[in-house]
Amino acid sequence: MALPFEKIYKICEDKNMVPEMVWVRSRMGDNKGALFLIIDRLGDVSRAIDFAKERKDDELWEDLLRYSETRPTFIKALLENVTTEIDPIRIIRRIRNGLEIPGLKESIIKILQDFNLQISLMEGCGNVLESDCEGLARRLHRAQAGGQIGIPNGICLICSKPLLQVTQDLVLVFLCGHMVHAHCTSGGAGLPKQADSSLVGIGLGMERDFGIKLA
Repeated sequence: MALPFEKIYKICEDKNMVPEMVWVRSRMGDNKGALFLIIDRLGDVSRAIDFAKERKDDELWEDLLRYSETRPTFIKALLENVTTEIDPIRIIRRIRNGLEIPGLKESIIKILQDFNLQISLMEGCGNVLESDCEGLARRLHRAQAGGQIGIPNGICLICSKPLLQVTQDLVLVFLCGHMVHAHCTSGGAGLPKQADSSLVGIGLGMERDFGIKLA
């Protein structure tokens, strides 16, 4: 028969089994109490940071910052383990006036260097992304603006009839590749039609094989 967590915790507490007490408290949902045990009883800042990372709880980070305000070693360790979960400004602002923190200067310099590296990486990734987008846009434009193959034997997607029933039929070819009769679309009947082939050659027609218009 399984024991309730409260009884397990009491046994661990009587035997001063602090790591086990942390585990039991976290299983009971008392993350704040577990974090306090790590800080106050174990004094393990690395474990406290890992615990807060795993829980992904902003309130837990706030508790860790509040508990660390009077502990220089904790503040230094937090500055050295700055991640996306916590803004280093939040840590620096919690430092009390007159509190001496060994190695603070070096920790702040490391933070600035890391941020400069992140900015450089972001700028480099942005340049690569811009170049890729430009190249893909050119490829898309060439594909959409290129000639269409097989238009004479195509079928109108609206009326399902051959696209070129007569020579003068005006066909709309959309950039997505779909083709329809102009008169099948709203307002398409008013578009100028292909000139009669008999007029081509005397200056009254356009020398085109099919009445095709890119839409």
